Amino acid sequence: MKNSSINLLICTFTLFASCSSSDYLQENNTEDNTIYTIKVKEYKTNLPLEGVKINLYYCEYDIEFGCLTRFLPVYTTDEKGETKIPKEVYLKADKGFISKKTQYWDLNRKAQEIAMEPEAWVKISLKTNTTFPNTSYFILKTKGELGVENILRFKTPKDTVVNFRLFGNEINKIDWGVYATYGICNPWSGHCSLPTDTITYGNISLNPQKFETLTSSINY
Repeated sequence: MKNSSINLLICTFTLFASCSSSDYLQENNTEDNTIYTIKVKEYKTNLPLEGVKINLYYCEYDIEFGCLTRFLPVYTTDEKGETKIPKEVYLKADKGFISKKTQYWDLNRKAQEIAMEPEAWVKISLKTNTTFPNTSYFILKTKGELGVENILRFKTPKDTVVNFRLFGNEINKIDWGVYATYGICNPWSGHCSLPTDTITYGNISLNPQKFETLTSSINY
């Protein structure tokens, strides 16, 4: 009787352990095959954008150098403006999620629905009768409705024409100024702050359609 009880206990324990182990292995071997559908449209018009390249980056952290940028596969939207990205890849892209298409502004925004702003251009005729220091710079600046910024810097000219990229289907407020110096630049990010030593400044507003090229002038 005693041996029978022991044998029953051993069998019961073995069965429980076997079932628990089986459940654990099944749970941990389950693959997550979730696919994210990314939709890209033109800002405001909601037209689907085909041929958008979505460039994905992630950080590989190093004790000595910190975040090392690594590349993930590039995905391209179809005629519906859609592309499919595995969940694992989508979640891993913690460094950059950059959408690129010719004649559209690059957008670094991680989302399943993305709106991209079309570009436009203006040819600005710059004219002046003033003599500025040799170190001075002319700076043009504008910002799109989605927060993307464009800044153009160049040595202050006497008279010239410059091509400046704008945001199509939007009112562009273009701030301009002449500064005694270039400004301070971050060597790591490449970002340069606007200088504070302003000599003269002003602004103009333009409202181009997408892909349109306008003409304008600034007398400074």
